[in-house]
Amino acid sequence: FSELMDNPVPPKELYAKAVSGPVNYQQFMAQLLECRSLEKREVYQFRAGINPNTPISKYVEIDYMKTFPGKRADYMKMETEVYNPIHQERIKLRALTNWGLYEKLLPYEFDNENDFITANFFDDLRSIIDPKYEEAFNSMPNNIDFIRLSGQVDQTRKMVRSDLWKLVDHIDGNNTK
Repeated sequence: FSELMDNPVPPKELYAKAVSGPVNYQQFMAQLLECRSLEKREVYQFRAGINPNTPISKYVEIDYMKTFPGKRADYMKMETEVYNPIHQERIKLRALTNWGLYEKLLPYEFDNENDFITANFFDDLRSIIDPKYEEAFNSMPNNIDFIRLSGQVDQTRKMVRSDLWKLVDHIDGNNTK
């Protein structure tokens, strides 16, 4: 978090490390600003998940969640103790490659659209059509009553919206210069 706020390496130096060729930093920034604009910046903290070392997935479904007043702890417990094992089963069934729960830190506003996001990572779009929730429930020991569970989760939060993102490009420790 501190590196996000007080990055010790100036952007110009990062650019010089990453890009070689005739385009200088000022030209690069001017070209970048011509083709895009920053709409908003949000900072989320990882709260729970299955495997942070999972390779990058091709798709991610982002579910934006708004907790009801006084239900933050109940919601987090529901995600970590109930849904995390279900998503582990979905990974075994190859419907997901990973899952995570993230809490919104910034910007903090009284009327934020959402307080949390959950991220469902996968490589095959068929996972949207057949997410394998029922199979996951049925294959779990001590099967949880789905109707009771749905009622409990609906008392802790509201899903505001859901987005589907496709990976276009990325940089990690394996593909840097």
